[in-house]
Formats: sequence, structure tokens, C-alpha cells
Amino acid sequence: MSGLRLLAPIAVQALCEELVAQFEEVNGVPVSMSFLLNPEVPERLREGDTPDLVLTSPADMEALIAADLVSRDMHRPFGRLSLALGRSCEMTDPLRTVPELRGFLRDAREIAYTEGGVSGPEFLAALEELGLTEELGDRLHPMGAGEPARAAAAGKVDLAAAPLPVILSTVGLNPVAILPRNLGTDADISMSLTLPGQDRDAAHDLLNHFSNEESDPLLKEHGVARFSFD
Repeated sequence: MSGLRLLAPIAVQALCEELVAQFEEVNGVPVSMSFLLNPEVPERLREGDTPDLVLTSPADMEALIAADLVSRDMHRPFGRLSLALGRSCEMTDPLRTVPELRGFLRDAREIAYTEGGVSGPEFLAALEELGLTEELGDRLHPMGAGEPARAAAAGKVDLAAAPLPVILSTVGLNPVAILPRNLGTDADISMSLTLPGQDRDAAHDLLNHFSNEESDPLLKEHGVARFSFD
């Protein structure tokens, strides 16, 4: 039996792996998965890659639709990701307000963030909005994809700024703050099928599984909220 291919941002890797495992168990169709920084996903398609199901930002998806690389009819919202701060510590209720966040960041020793991608620039923009860029300058440490969470979990840095699903899926790391939405750091991810796909029926079933409300509890467990297109 031929399988399917999925291409998605690293931020939702753990969630996608669980959703795919459910799909494979029920449908008996194998799915191979590749994960990249979100800006690299549309570039991979423009270079000629043709996975069956693609997840990326709605804006990037619209550009891929305009380029006739993915289906407009199959374009659906997947989930909204909050930006969070993770630390190697016991689980506590994360801070959620701007005043709490500002004071908390001022006390941080080192903060690692992803250089490139989406979360890194969003975090730096949030620091600018909070008026903390210069104050925290020498405590900020840009790293490669996936490295901030691993470094914080290992105690190499005090905090990791990363999408909430990354914090929750990293062993030894817990969210201590979730950046409020009014800072503009939430990231939406949508999904669609490529044109043309290999096995359209099976690919459509996979798309339905990812968008089915029965999957909502799993998304919530991974810190991903559903959203709708305006």
C-alpha cells in the first residue's frame, strides 16, 4: 500500500505525530512526516516537493494557493499557537498578564529564542512592545530550531521562548508564562492538500482527521486552540 506524506512546522511536531498515529491505526495507511521551521515549509513546495498534506501559516498558504501548489477548496484552519516561556521547574500556573510578564522577564538570567522562524521575531517584537529590548539585550541568546527548549530543559539557560506546544512536549520543561494575545505573538496554522496528490481519497481522510472536532481534546492537551477564518 502506498503511503502519504505530511509537511508541517516543527512547532506542532509532537501533536502531528500523535494525530498521524491515530490515523494510521484506524485507516492502515502509513504517513511519513517532515518538519521544518514554518517559513521553510512554503519554500520546500516552491522547490518542487509534493507532500500530500501541508501545514503552514494562512498567509503562506494563500501564496501557495495563488501559485497553484495547494488546493483552495481544501484549505482549512488547523490551530492557534501561543508563545510561551518555559523553564526547568515544577508545574505552576503560568503568568498571563502584561504587568506580570514584564516583571518576570526583568528577573530572568538568560532567555533563549529561535533565530529565524516565526517565534523568534515575534518574541523580539514583544520585548520591544514591553520596552525591554535594551534592558535584556545581553541576556538574550539566539539559537537554532528546537535548541532553546532543549537548552532550558537541560538547565543551560534560565528560560526558553517558544510556541506553547514545544514547551509542553519537551521533557523537563514547563510553561511559566504565556504571552497575552494583545502582544500579537499568537501564530495561526492552516492546512491543505497539494496539487496534485498521490492518493486523494486517503489524503482527504487525513485532512478530515486533522480537522475533526474529535481531535480537539488532543490539540488542547498540546496547547493548540482551534480558530476560524474571518
